Amino acid sequence: MNDSIEAGKLQKLSDKTNMDEKELKEIEECLKDKGQIILEGPPGSGKTFLAKAFAEYFTGYDSKDKKRFEIVQFHQSYGYEDFIHGIRPETNESGQLTYSLQDGIFKDICRKAKEDKDNNFVIVIDEINRGNLSRIFGELMLLIEYRDEEVTLSNSKPNDEKFKIPPNVYLIGTMNTTDRSLAQIDYALRRRFYFFTLMPLIRTGNEYKAPVLEKWLQENNIDNREKILSLFIKLNTKLTNDIDKHHQIGHSYFMKKDISEKKVQESVWKRSIMPLLEEYFYSERDKETKLNGYNLVKLKAEFINE
Repeated sequence: MNDSIEAGKLQKLSDKTNMDEKELKEIEECLKDKGQIILEGPPGSGKTFLAKAFAEYFTGYDSKDKKRFEIVQFHQSYGYEDFIHGIRPETNESGQLTYSLQDGIFKDICRKAKEDKDNNFVIVIDEINRGNLSRIFGELMLLIEYRDEEVTLSNSKPNDEKFKIPPNVYLIGTMNTTDRSLAQIDYALRRRFYFFTLMPLIRTGNEYKAPVLEKWLQENNIDNREKILSLFIKLNTKLTNDIDKHHQIGHSYFMKKDISEKKVQESVWKRSIMPLLEEYFYSERDKETKLNGYNLVKLKAEFINE
């Protein structure tokens, strides 16, 4: 019965994310094995959406009244005080400003997990490579690698209990693979996290397929879906050849119920895809020539006979 229930939950997650159950099971096994995983991929490949959906699945769909996962986004101003703990100002009942040591989001979720050992707890870290990880994680850089260790946290009092990550706390990060300006951070992460790459296209033999978008188009009964899928595949095949596979365009750009309408396609292309491509080819000498090769009318005429 338990196997049947678990299979049903996994099927629900598969339906929600349009991903294959085998891939989702692999993510689950990696997370259980190491305790933390990073979902990486090009813009629009569904990293954050999957991270949140998976956290909901992994912590239990029945926990909406007492959510057991949190989401936070890292950035350059985010620090140890926000994530672990730190001295922060607050106003007392007399209106006077005081300073006290307060727990951050990670330490708070660890406290909840320690009190509820029968359930999983997850913290989703969006854009994990955009923060200063050494400053944000502090002692966690040791603890997430050696889960059995315990340490004295910064700013702790002499009599404070040493900190240890509970075994039922897991981390899911997301990272944009087009952002190579932060490659030096990546080396520190590689040893501590498993990585799972989400690609808009996958290669099967000599042809490319877009399984997530294809499934979504079918389930939503989108008109002219074969032409839309063909356009998406040709766009990303061309980008893979011109730059590399990490600079594809994610399927989320095409996941619009009215994407079959010419006006909507033109708007998505003009307002979302072309500005992104301009960033991709920003430093190229023949930038305008390359961008011209991605003209929507030309691509349709060349690849899908429109």
